[in-house]
Amino acid sequence: PEPHYLLQYNGVGFSPMGGIQALSGQKKNGKTFVLAQLIAAILGHGSERVEAYLHGLSVREDTLAWLGREPTVLYVDTEMEKLNSAKVLRRVHWLIQQDMKVPHERFNVLWMRTVEGDDKEPAFMKRRRLIKLAIDVLHPDVVFIDGTRDIIGNFNDNEESSNLVQELMAIAEKHGICIWNVLHMHPRPGNDDESKMRGHLGTELG
Repeated sequence: PEPHYLLQYNGVGFSPMGGIQALSGQKKNGKTFVLAQLIAAILGHGSERVEAYLHGLSVREDTLAWLGREPTVLYVDTEMEKLNSAKVLRRVHWLIQQDMKVPHERFNVLWMRTVEGDDKEPAFMKRRRLIKLAIDVLHPDVVFIDGTRDIIGNFNDNEESSNLVQELMAIAEKHGICIWNVLHMHPRPGNDDESKMRGHLGTELG
């Protein structure tokens, strides 16, 4: 069967349930800003402000009918300072016209910048384990990992990169969810029209 796409832009479906996606760009080029827009489109279904500011971007009605409920979001921030992570929440809340001081029941945030590892479990493995635990506990329909680089030891290692992508695909398929991965692009030379995502991890995600 055709996949159920969670989102659509001007009628074209994307972000399939049970699949993984990558969002990439140069540093400080607005990747997290785009994530906030995607989250707002998912949570703000029917919001006048979402319709006005994100015209053409919406949740697909047939997927809502298939789910039988409004979708839930888990946003994982592995790298930003707590204030900047809070700004993402505020931006989403503003777009969906939700009281800034009232937590949204379908929006969970996992802030992981300060996760520390040890000899038995490095920080990147601990982040991975906690993300999987959060998925098991919260049952989100879509997960945004803002900083996939921080859940792998060496993003230039072929085997490690392949294993991570395979693991993410398996989790998405098992739970029937969307998993979005944010990964920086290589710094682009002036004569290069097509930048690539960083390392072998970027190649695997691509």
